[in-house]
Amino acid sequence: MSKTYQTKGRNKLIEFLSAHPDEHFSVERICMEMNGNLNAKSSVYRNLSLLCERGRVRKFKGEGETSCVYQYLGRETSCRDHFHLKCLECGRLEHLECYMGDDLCHHIGEHHGFTVDSGRSILYGVCGDCQSKKKQKIVV
Repeated sequence: MSKTYQTKGRNKLIEFLSAHPDEHFSVERICMEMNGNLNAKSSVYRNLSLLCERGRVRKFKGEGETSCVYQYLGRETSCRDHFHLKCLECGRLEHLECYMGDDLCHHIGEHHGFTVDSGRSILYGVCGDCQSKKKQKIVV
């Protein structure tokens, strides 16, 4: 196994992503929010690729997105083992670490002969916060 060195750019990227664990970002947005320009795009791609290999960042194609987006997972996560919930209002992406997801995967495997890759599965809807905001607007 080759040794990988920590770099300022990688540490800055981890710091940025870890400050926003429930959000996902395109490479362009990462560059603009971290540096205010797109100059370091190739470096960001390299670091994201490495962080994906290590399981610290998740890469996926978001609903309505034309390119891939990235989300911070951290060090101690089993993101491949659960579904995700994506709010269509605010864009927040949550981990659904619940036994019901396991039951659903088991059911689909047993009764439909299909193996679900739950780590790549996203359920779309509206989060509780956004539902509350909508209800408050209606009442006012």
